[in-house]
Amino acid sequence: MSNKTVDRARILRGIAASAAALATVFAFKVREAESQSAPNRRLSIEHRLPDSLYESHAGGRSRMIISRSATTPYHRELLRIAELVLPDSGVYTALTLTPEWRREFERAASGVPRAVTFTRLTEPRVAGEPGERWWLFDVDGTFTPLALTSGAVNYYVGRFRDIVHGRGQFRQPGEDGPDRVEFSYRTRVVPTTKHNAHRVVELSLVWNYWCSTLCGMAFSYERRVYFDVEGRVVYVDGDGPASVSVS
Repeated sequence: MSNKTVDRARILRGIAASAAALATVFAFKVREAESQSAPNRRLSIEHRLPDSLYESHAGGRSRMIISRSATTPYHRELLRIAELVLPDSGVYTALTLTPEWRREFERAASGVPRAVTFTRLTEPRVAGEPGERWWLFDVDGTFTPLALTSGAVNYYVGRFRDIVHGRGQFRQPGEDGPDRVEFSYRTRVVPTTKHNAHRVVELSLVWNYWCSTLCGMAFSYERRVYFDVEGRVVYVDGDGPASVSVS
């Protein structure tokens, strides 16, 4: 059994063992931290993102779509802030309450993927600076999200281009053809009264990667950042581990 298989199996066992407990802890910790005012919320480094982008490779086998919708300067500023807000401290704390999660969380703090056996030697893509941590841990060289920030989207754009230009970790598999990836990121700003807010910025990301019938990873992720009428963050919904499918 390869190191890659052993690492994946260990990660998935940890996820299965602690998922139910973490769901309860996350709900409590997020509620506990809601009293934080906007000035106390940490912001990440800003990464410039395109408002609209479409890339297709290998006859449509791999595709990337970015659509950041903001119709007014006010909406654009809300979107910019929503993409900078880091997860609340309660999210990080919840991830250290079980030994399995604590080990994985601390190991991945540097943003450098784990050393595993791949079929192609390539320079790993680093997730980002530890102080702007948007990621949980990595599977087969790709990090999974804790939050959708501009740093997270910038990472997945780079990861997509690594794969389509032959800088991924896997060589062309057999009958299934070359590895392929689909990545999309979409946003919108809409009115709301939920959480006593005035506007909510909705962010969504989808990642699907296949390297063979027995090798792949897929997840979807949503985040909603709520603002009051003065443009202050009053609530963030969705931060936490992604539900990841691995084959």
